[in-house]
Amino acid sequence: MKIKRYVARNMTQALQRIKIELGDEAIILDTKRRTKKQVESGKEIQYIEVTAAIDHEPEQQKRPDIERNNYAPSESLDLAHTPLLILHEIFSGLGMDQRLQRALTCEFLNVYHSLPYVSYKDVWDWLRSYCLKTITVQKESFEKGTKIRWAFVGPPGSGKTTNLAKLAARMKFQFGMKGMLLTTDTYRLGAAHQLERFAHLMDIPFTVALDPNSVAKILDNNTDLDFILVDTIGRSSLDPAHKHELGHLLGTASQLRCQVVISATDKNEDIAAATRFYKKFATVGWIISKMDATKSYSNLLMPILGNQIPITYISTGQRVPEDITQPSVEMMLSYLLKMPARHIKQQAKTSTPNRKVA
Repeated sequence: MKIKRYVARNMTQALQRIKIELGDEAIILDTKRRTKKQVESGKEIQYIEVTAAIDHEPEQQKRPDIERNNYAPSESLDLAHTPLLILHEIFSGLGMDQRLQRALTCEFLNVYHSLPYVSYKDVWDWLRSYCLKTITVQKESFEKGTKIRWAFVGPPGSGKTTNLAKLAARMKFQFGMKGMLLTTDTYRLGAAHQLERFAHLMDIPFTVALDPNSVAKILDNNTDLDFILVDTIGRSSLDPAHKHELGHLLGTASQLRCQVVISATDKNEDIAAATRFYKKFATVGWIISKMDATKSYSNLLMPILGNQIPITYISTGQRVPEDITQPSVEMMLSYLLKMPARHIKQQAKTSTPNRKVA
């Protein structure tokens, strides 16, 4: 297999070079638009970068002169002797974004670069092994004497209130702990009433705090309680005010640590933005909610594998407290590497299960 990267002014010029060098059977693997600033003028000039592959070495053809540009590298980068096509098929089939694909490709090649052959099984075996080492699961610790002071944070609609109630019921009825439920969400209609209803059904004290100073005072006055769980208002991580509000709360009530709740049904970009935002604060773990509401978990690959966030619980329904589980690494692996059936069938039909790379 021969893989090359081409740099050209436009797609037409790139395809012309690919056809001349690799022939009509070449496959386009990736296309990117780039910008380069000229040193002399400081002007930004756009160009295109195309990665193409062919399974066999093309016959040598006389190459006509092609106009070269003076704003980007004109020599193509030879990426032969790497199993990029197999990696691209598997990673794309799992729904990985390009940034994670590039990172995992480098990790894979560091291990397999010297082997004469690489197969689909090699990639799958390596990927499972890598995930088992990379996925982090935070073990819960509700031993006697443990003091739990958690603030449940996350985007709107992620399931903070419901999961807070599930864990409160778990702590009281399974571990015999005494605690209190607290909300700072006085903005969303019915939010405080919903948590108050949960607290009443579980016979757990409930109160509303109007500001961070009130939260700090409540925490200081209830040091004898085993747990105090704080429900916060759902804000977008893109909201500039959210960083200030959350920072003020955690700075004033210094005992609090965050349980970040993200939804498995959110888009890749939204989960990525939430991950970058909440990693800046003191957290004890991350809860993934609504795992039962989707069959595709590709949007969780980047935060879990790329950012290695510690997973404390996964939530799979609305029942309190049944539908919350502390997952194992193997359980998370079974969710993340669930490839869509169409890609499995496509790979099964491949006539060349082993790719020669050297």
